[in-house]
Amino acid sequence: MMVTDEAKDKIFEYITAYRENTQKNDIFFRIHVYPENCYKYKMGLDNSINENDEVQDFGDFQIRIDKPSADKLIYSTLEFVDKEGKFGFNISSTEKRECTLHNKKGI
Repeated sequence: MMVTDEAKDKIFEYITAYRENTQKNDIFFRIHVYPENCYKYKMGLDNSINENDEVQDFGDFQIRIDKPSADKLIYSTLEFVDKEGKFGFNISSTEKRECTLHNKKGI
């Protein structure tokens, strides 16, 4: 997975604030993918290390992704967006995944 400079800066900012507020240094940024019809992502600070984690080390911080999720993110980019009413982390992918809505009749 690629990580944009903006995303790296924002992750570093969050981790630095956490370290200053808690006096704990054992924190990293975790990404998890829920393999539903359309991928859903969970991202945030974590301190639980799993032995199957894929690790991207950026010197001042790490991004950890469990192996099954990392396999789904190979062709993806983590970015931080702050424009046009959008604010937050976003994962974009060059791999096309078709999403369908399931709608029950009569509703």
